[in-house]
Amino acid sequence: MGIKNNFDIFKGCDKEINLKFLSGKRIVIDMMTYIIRSYKCRNNILEWYSDILSFLNVLKGNDVTVICVFDGKNKPPEKKDCIKKRKDVEKKKYETNEYFLFPNKNTEWNEYRWKRLDHGHNRRISNITKNIESDILAGARVGINPDLCIKFSSYPRNKEIDNLMILITEKLNIRCLIADGEAESLCCYLYKNNEADFVVSDDSDILLYDIDKFIMKFDGNKGKLYYLDEILTKHLLTFEEIFLLALIMGTDYNQNIDTISFKNGYMKIKNEGIEKITKDLETSGTNYERLKFLFTPNSLYTTLKYDNERTKEAFDEIKDIHHFVK
Repeated sequence: MGIKNNFDIFKGCDKEINLKFLSGKRIVIDMMTYIIRSYKCRNNILEWYSDILSFLNVLKGNDVTVICVFDGKNKPPEKKDCIKKRKDVEKKKYETNEYFLFPNKNTEWNEYRWKRLDHGHNRRISNITKNIESDILAGARVGINPDLCIKFSSYPRNKEIDNLMILITEKLNIRCLIADGEAESLCCYLYKNNEADFVVSDDSDILLYDIDKFIMKFDGNKGKLYYLDEILTKHLLTFEEIFLLALIMGTDYNQNIDTISFKNGYMKIKNEGIEKITKDLETSGTNYERLKFLFTPNSLYTTLKYDNERTKEAFDEIKDIHHFVK
């Protein structure tokens, strides 16, 4: 999720980096960045697992110290409310065309797709079925139960995917932490306390934790490095102003005000000022002080290992990628 309509915030502010740039450095990774790619993969889920394993091994092989951070259970209730509202908006786009979109499929398949959409998936629905079917076929080739393939393809993510990723990091001897709530919050805490040189996350909300630099769109070879000061300088904004701009555009924890764009939000900030914008947020039901608290890096985490023996069994079944783990 992240800041809505955020393209103009980051446009032109990135510096391209490569793997060599990170050699000898310590990075903390918001693993949701890579887990969420499993929902969007065009091919099969097994290929995604293979890519993740290769990605982590490449980092280790290039002297990059990695900490992997996963989301925890205690996410703020505000996030659940925002997800529900965004889900309702997405569902309304399709509900009048439910069976028109899939005239050649039976009711059971349509209901399954709609169940996934109802859970908040915002990809093209036609791709969902394609991915499920390709996962089942690929799974059959390596002896994986079709039900397991569907589980690993589902959205929102289920515990099996998280557990499998935790197991993979443990087998690779990579430090793994489970945040109390949001992974990016713990990532920022570790960075601010000098346990990492860079934070890697594709969640645009990372901007709101007031860290001076972060990396996005990193695939193991290339990535985009952003400096907070350069973003603020480009837009002639203070941190408090860009924080408010993000809030009126909409974040993981609050809805936007009147579907406002970056340009309109920017002019609103410059013309009306911080005090009035803050009052507008409060009037719209947004608790400004609460949001400032939510975007304060959180130090709480656990080091619990994967808690599902079935996940280990599933991992052992995936023979196509098992050889990556030593």
